[in-house]
Amino acid sequence: VEEKEANIQLTGLLSYPFLFYPGQLKNVDTPDIHATFEEDRQSGKISTKKNGRNYTLKEYTLTYDNPTFSIDDLKKSDGLSYPAEIEQYYLQLPDSLPNRVEKLAREVTADSGTSYEKAKDIESYFSRNGFEYDTKNVAIPGENDDYVDQFLFETKKGYCDNFSSSMVVMLRSIGIPARWVKGFTEGDFKEILDDGKKRHLITNKNAHSWVEAYFPGSGWVPFEP
Repeated sequence: VEEKEANIQLTGLLSYPFLFYPGQLKNVDTPDIHATFEEDRQSGKISTKKNGRNYTLKEYTLTYDNPTFSIDDLKKSDGLSYPAEIEQYYLQLPDSLPNRVEKLAREVTADSGTSYEKAKDIESYFSRNGFEYDTKNVAIPGENDDYVDQFLFETKKGYCDNFSSSMVVMLRSIGIPARWVKGFTEGDFKEILDDGKKRHLITNKNAHSWVEAYFPGSGWVPFEP
């Protein structure tokens, strides 16, 4: 990991009572001495509060570890066991999940030797099999439809939530812990400031969801289906 620092400033009417942070958060500094933080251990979301109520921090500085990953280490992780908490939370699936979802996941990964290779095969499955990215003409599941099953076998059309949710469920169905992650892309680069820092503009169009899979010895690794 490489330790980095980021200064976050919210302007105008923006109101988000939680922290935006990349990597593994180590420390938060804010000029608001009365602010408190609450972390949801399952989702990793850190809420910001004041006097027990949701509160938006307009400025804070983050110190975080930014990880890089060794593909060799990821391929060797199969001999290591998952932490109990990871297995408990990140292999959960609904009992109502159609059997053909797991069957498809096993077909897609049949020639893969390691968990990392299986994750890469599922990640690339969508681009190789006629799936279409669309943010407008997307089917809404009916009362008896499964969201992932409908996308995988019936519509093959959707946006980031469809692709990422499907990959998470496929990974879990074959025993690889995975989680669904929501955030923003890096936005649009605007300029280099006098101090050498880069300024990016991040708007609602940069909202995005992706996948992280867990590998013992390396931790959570991002994937982009």
